[in-house]
Amino acid sequence: MQDQSSNHHRPAGQVRPAGALYVHIPFCLSKCGYCDFYSLANRQELTEPCVRAIGLDLQRNAPLLDKPLDSIFIGGGTPTSLEPMLLQELMTILTPYTNDRTEFSVEANPCTITSEKAEILRAAGVNRVNLGAQSFVPGELEAMGRIHDPDRIEQAWETLRTASIDRLGLDLIYAAPRQDLDSWRFSLDRALSLGPDHLSCYALTVESDTAIGRLRDSGEFVEMDESDQADCYQTALDSSRAAGLERYEISNFAAPGKECRHNLTYWRNEPYLGLGPAAASYIGGVRRT
Repeated sequence: MQDQSSNHHRPAGQVRPAGALYVHIPFCLSKCGYCDFYSLANRQELTEPCVRAIGLDLQRNAPLLDKPLDSIFIGGGTPTSLEPMLLQELMTILTPYTNDRTEFSVEANPCTITSEKAEILRAAGVNRVNLGAQSFVPGELEAMGRIHDPDRIEQAWETLRTASIDRLGLDLIYAAPRQDLDSWRFSLDRALSLGPDHLSCYALTVESDTAIGRLRDSGEFVEMDESDQADCYQTALDSSRAAGLERYEISNFAAPGKECRHNLTYWRNEPYLGLGPAAASYIGGVRRT
């Protein structure tokens, strides 16, 4: 963490450089039913110009960044939906801003992890991968529009472990369609049995301009009662703690010393640069997208 007091010793008008970089890759194999983020399904023709544009934007904004960076987080969308050659190009663009102390995180969908892609990430210095499991119950995955099944989660997990990615995390969603407390507990138990270093548990947020939102608005889907959602959250707290993961912010749990430093940048209100369509930045006290 950078010393906040250092701002007082900078010349007047000098902007404190950002030690964190977020890169948004908006491409997915399909659009999930709950997703309100900016993402594009099956737009392969746009992937190469997007990666090239991110590289140019990084060059243009380089003076705003510390070098080496404390953290890089590539999110989306699904960054690992990029073809191996483009994924390698993205890594080549970013690695000059890293060293062996940089926390380098990538989000991944289980269906997009191959041995080749895992090796590309490892060779580039990626040391954190968040795998979007969301659930280990087939009917819930189907209702959320996810294209993987529970077995694919475990296969992707093993592929990443074999590639010696240092820290692996899982994302889960509670209050999902067709879910109750028992099935949520089942997904938690399956996730924790894999021994993750990090676990994110998000309550389903239903937005009207999503497939699930339209089902809710038409009465075909009823959101989980708030008291039941609270029980799901408490179950996540208890189960994670029993597995040795402590909550370090509202939705995120980690083994001691393995908290996501990039997440903490946001929580500590420290500067960060966002690149890619719809990415946000916080530089010089100004927030922009």
